[in-house]
Amino acid sequence: MREQSRECLVCPYDARRPRPHGYGVRYCSVRCRRLAEYERARLRRRAHRIHAELAELLWLDRENNGLYSIHRSTDGRTFQAEVADLRGGIAACMSRVRILLGGR
Repeated sequence: MREQSRECLVCPYDARRPRPHGYGVRYCSVRCRRLAEYERARLRRRAHRIHAELAELLWLDRENNGLYSIHRSTDGRTFQAEVADLRGGIAACMSRVRILLGGR
């Protein structure tokens, strides 16, 4: 048996346990594993919502022959800044999902 030493992906505790086949443990308990599953699902739903909002924004611009992009949004941001924020939100969600899957 190999002993893998690594920190739990959810909490700061050590997830060290002997495993018969040499694969590592990513979570210290069933509770942490369930919390990670819930958070992954929540982050994926959020990323899909942001992606839908981005697609709608780009569709509006395309349908209006690019005129939508010259206007500012209701909160004063430019079209480009709004698109960049949405893309950054998607990237942040997916980055956290990758961490929870163990791909640090």
